[in-house]
Amino acid sequence: NMKFSKVLLLFIFLLPLKVLAVGVAVNPSELQIVLPGDNQTTLQITNISDEPVMVFVSPDDFVDNIIIDPAEIQLLPEQATQIRITTNFANTSAGVKKSNISVITQAVDKRSFNASSGIKIPLTINIAKSYWQWSGEAVFVLVFLSLFALFFIIWLIIKFIKKKKAVIN
Repeated sequence: NMKFSKVLLLFIFLLPLKVLAVGVAVNPSELQIVLPGDNQTTLQITNISDEPVMVFVSPDDFVDNIIIDPAEIQLLPEQATQIRITTNFANTSAGVKKSNISVITQAVDKRSFNASSGIKIPLTINIAKSYWQWSGEAVFVLVFLSLFALFFIIWLIIKFIKKKKAVIN
């Protein structure tokens, strides 16, 4: 009897059980944003499970500075979508900010025995000190001064050539 219970326990623990989890594939596997510059990036999320899933995307930190659009999406099997991630660190000192973007997946069918799954995508935000920003006015002044300098140089060259011709004659 004792031998039978040991064999039964051994059989139960060694029996390969099938555990299913709904899941998604995310591309790219990490994100880097350099500010000032392009403050937007995208994630492609693909449903790799055999059933429809709900996907919830959120930043782990800096929730007031990182906007996810859309933050929730329903995907059919093998369906892919783009998630836009926008950052706003306008009044933040220079430095490196690190966080994760959490992607949580749950089965749509509540009767499903599939477990939820999640992925953390590393996010690095490099904020450089911006000493000068090009504005419309700055570009106009630069172009105006450049044209003025060009015309002045041409005027000097013409004056020099006329003076040289007058000396020769």
